[in-house]
Amino acid sequence: MKRKLTKQEKKDKKEYLKTCKKYKRELINIVKKYGPWDNFLGDFFDVIVRHWKDYYKLGYNVWGVEIKDTPEYRDSNHPTRYEIACELERRFNEWENFTGCDVIDTGDGKWNVIYFDKYILPDGKINFDLVLQDKLELKKKFFDYYMEYANDMWD
Repeated sequence: MKRKLTKQEKKDKKEYLKTCKKYKRELINIVKKYGPWDNFLGDFFDVIVRHWKDYYKLGYNVWGVEIKDTPEYRDSNHPTRYEIACELERRFNEWENFTGCDVIDTGDGKWNVIYFDKYILPDGKINFDLVLQDKLELKKKFFDYYMEYANDMWD
């Protein structure tokens, strides 16, 4: 005999189904937006990480035990899956939004781009190789963190 859901469980189930539908729609839209030759892997990671974050925060239909709560592991410093998702989101946004500069509105419809001192060469030119190197380093940090905890992100 099937157990009746409580009012809170019904609310959580509704939210769970709503978020699953939302992220599935986002993934479908990514596929529609790009061709098979385009590199849209970052867009997939963005959707997946945001879904993990919402899923583990809600906690509905989460069956797996947190690694730190398993008898074999018992590492109290090991992050929860929600914490992993939050850190992945932070690292992803840091990588995706990195420009190496500040853009300032001058108020007259114009914008000033001011690169950080680190990227300005002695002759006043911009070291775009260093900007790209730093962006690639942020990308590497995201994927290194992902690979460190990828096996934890199951349910």
